Amino acid sequence: MNILCAKVILMRGGTSRGPVLLAESLPAEDSARDAAVVRLVGGGVVQTDALGGGTPTTSKVVVLRPAPDNPAGVMIEYAVGNIVCGQNSVDWSGTCGNMTASVPVYALEEGMIPASWDGPIRLRNLSTGGLVETEIADMQSHERGQPATVKTRYLEPEGAVLGRLLPTGSERDHMVVDGHTYQSSLVDVTHPYLFLLYDEVIGNDSLDDPEKVALIERIRGECSVALGVATSPASANTEAPACPRVVLLHRKESHAQQVRISAVSMGRVIQTVPVTAAMCLAAARLLPASLVAEVCADADRAKALTVVSSGTKMTAFAQPKPDGGIASAEVERTARTIMQGTVWF
Repeated sequence: MNILCAKVILMRGGTSRGPVLLAESLPAEDSARDAAVVRLVGGGVVQTDALGGGTPTTSKVVVLRPAPDNPAGVMIEYAVGNIVCGQNSVDWSGTCGNMTASVPVYALEEGMIPASWDGPIRLRNLSTGGLVETEIADMQSHERGQPATVKTRYLEPEGAVLGRLLPTGSERDHMVVDGHTYQSSLVDVTHPYLFLLYDEVIGNDSLDDPEKVALIERIRGECSVALGVATSPASANTEAPACPRVVLLHRKESHAQQVRISAVSMGRVIQTVPVTAAMCLAAARLLPASLVAEVCADADRAKALTVVSSGTKMTAFAQPKPDGGIASAEVERTARTIMQGTVWF
């Protein structure tokens, strides 16, 4: 194994954290690149020999480069890798809305974008091909290490990963797993999310129960097979660990402009609100037959949606198209450089 050496900047984006580096710092071949990323972040459950934090939100990497030919006004191209803790693998299939906020800040601090730039910074996600328009507040006075407020607006975000707003063709489905029927809505806006009802899946039990988390993964696995991204429910955690992701809706604690959720990522319950989940929820609220629309009954859909979890909350907005599609989805996050240095991996 050849030891690599690269300049890496450790950044926080929203409620996630991970190393950010130039694409040229990594091998070009996919398997060699993934092996290098696993060494950089750590692929085990314990990541003491690398830069990861041992949780889904702190086991990420951002790889970026200047856009080679500036198509559609794109200035930076990037991809977010989600490291599957305990499996020594990387999922590049979608994105991370939190870490996306770090991309324009990195570009500004590293001189890829001039400080005098006046206007949006347009990104292209290399995994999905999606365009993201970003704006940094008070960009001209920004200093490295300061939190920067970043607005991210995802353009034409429907079908970002699976190619369709409604991958199953329906706003609401019924899934039968272990002899029980569960209502679901599968929506692909910025990333595919499988929305389930907390009371149907968990009942009077708790997400602290490993058997309930395993049930969620079986439901997700059945969905992955139906989508053609996994060959069996049991193999979904390796073949498609983040496609789809799962969000449980707490209907008793939700109302018109606010929804309470529990999110599950990579087989683990997370306490924060994933940015892509917030935007997907805001879009799903516009679909009248979806579970999200039912939970947020009588909502003023011209207003933003507040998404609440046990650890944080976030406001997201989705703009509909006249034909019923989704024109854009947006949130506002902060991003900050924590440290920079040389890493051997």
